[in-house]
Amino acid sequence: MIQDRSPRPASARPAPVALAVALLAAAALAGCSSSPSRSPSAPSPAASSTTVPGWTVGTPDDHSGGAGATGAAGPSGGAASGGAAAGAASPAPAAPPSGEVSPERVRQVPRSSGGPTRASTGDGVWMISRPPGAPGSYADLLHLDGSGRRILQSYAFPGVAPQWLLVTPKAVYCGRRGDGAAPDAMVCRVDRATGELRVRVSADLTGHPAVGEGDLAGRPGAWALDDRNFTADLGAAPVLGTELTFRSGGVLRLDPDTLTVLGS
Repeated sequence: MIQDRSPRPASARPAPVALAVALLAAAALAGCSSSPSRSPSAPSPAASSTTVPGWTVGTPDDHSGGAGATGAAGPSGGAASGGAAAGAASPAPAAPPSGEVSPERVRQVPRSSGGPTRASTGDGVWMISRPPGAPGSYADLLHLDGSGRRILQSYAFPGVAPQWLLVTPKAVYCGRRGDGAAPDAMVCRVDRATGELRVRVSADLTGHPAVGEGDLAGRPGAWALDDRNFTADLGAAPVLGTELTFRSGGVLRLDPDTLTVLGS
């Protein structure tokens, strides 16, 4: 038998490396044609639906002395875990009723006949807010930044939801008249320099306040109970002068700093 021992041209025999490269290239092309490309930086639909950019809870620098809060207190007044990124607890005041960082936490209570429930100032926005699911007897007094998105201070009012607010250069006042769901009247004062809260609760529709000493235990600020049923309507915003004077339905004069009763 005669064997052909002449050299075979290199192109007649496929190189193993070239063949492997060709197979890998074909597989890559098949994968690209079967699934659409996605930019690695584009967020998934699930991520974009649950992210709320720019919404934070914290304490402003000018209130670093303890006026702000990052914790949470429920409608019952109990404390819950905070929602701030830093996670540091602040001694006072009480935080909103939900620790979640969400715009749903801010829902302005509609303006009442007694006065506004929102006021813009040079240092932000003050608002009476009721979170989703809270009863009508509950509301928060919030101090927000100028955009209305960042909570700077929050004060919880279980059982005596404010119905109006009045902002002055030194303080923010709020108040309410009693109703069927929450029979007590109330007037509050927040010092704008220190964040200190004072509250006077009055027996508006009953002989004794429905909110008792036990209900006030652990609440931030100075809360006082008054068994008197004043003829003046605390559900209408007062006039501020040398005294804080309520004139609707009767007359009630309070010390504008301590809320001590001066006369009625």
